Amino acid sequence: MASELDRMRKYEDLANKHMQSADRALMQPTLPNAPKLKFLDAIGLWHKAAQCFGIAAEYEEAATAYRYAAEYMGNLDQPDEAAVYWLKSAEMMRRVDPLGSVHAYETAVRIFLSLGRAFTAANICRGIGEMFEEEEDWEGVVAAYRRSAEYYAADLYHPQSCAALLKVAKTFAVLHRYDDAVSAYEQVVGVYRLDNLLRPSVPQLLLKAGLCLLADGGPLREGLYSHQLLALRMKRWSALDYAFEYSREKLFLENMLDLIPKADLDGFADHLFNFNNVEPLDAWSLRMLATVRATLDQELARRRTERDAHDAELARQKEARAAAFKSEYRPSGD
Repeated sequence: MASELDRMRKYEDLANKHMQSADRALMQPTLPNAPKLKFLDAIGLWHKAAQCFGIAAEYEEAATAYRYAAEYMGNLDQPDEAAVYWLKSAEMMRRVDPLGSVHAYETAVRIFLSLGRAFTAANICRGIGEMFEEEEDWEGVVAAYRRSAEYYAADLYHPQSCAALLKVAKTFAVLHRYDDAVSAYEQVVGVYRLDNLLRPSVPQLLLKAGLCLLADGGPLREGLYSHQLLALRMKRWSALDYAFEYSREKLFLENMLDLIPKADLDGFADHLFNFNNVEPLDAWSLRMLATVRATLDQELARRRTERDAHDAELARQKEARAAAFKSEYRPSGD
């Protein structure tokens, strides 16, 4: 253990020496025939310092050294190298402060976009989205994956773009922004239906969009506008994709639209069990259906409360009539 600590201290001391050497390099006079030389020397020393800081687990200092290198590479009009150093700086900072690394990631994205490398920028945005997901910053997840989808599409990487949009749709549902989730699913369907290899997945995507509208139903006594909207959308989806018209996914949604307004909890459970045996649902879909189940439970509890209150009122009225009857026909005491 002690030897490992000594090794880390050794690399930290070496990193600090490289940082000092970089400062001295910048103070050297500029050579007329090589005006960039002293800056390149400093950048090389910052790079070495960052590597040593990384070995010593001094990640914030490593991020700072890479940032210096990135800034000077940008000043030397070397955007490719600058973007790489910004990425290295972000990766080091992410180990100690994930949200603090966003600035470096975003700077790299801007540089790659200016170079016409949208695919690389999309990959970075996807990584930012994954980082926000670890931090449970759902708004950040949506923003990052939406940009990722946009940049993938700009470079005609449509499968990757759709994958990012699906992440956006699922995250919108987590945020209870169901209309936005449905729009994202429909956007993906618009791409899938034009590809013969992807088209068989369209009914499954429309099922997920339908589950969002079921989950957005709200209290049954207040009406189910989203269910009416789902019925209208299913007609449009059937015209959009012929496979959906006769699919088990559409039949499942139709049965749910019939069962939920009746608060038929047993029918809901049976139908879900039978469908899940044929077409296993993922955790996200079950989460949406759990929201529907909670709505049914609330409605049944409300009805029980109203029924109990009604029965109690009837019992009270019965007791009142019995008391009045006894009082009216009570024999007089002579």
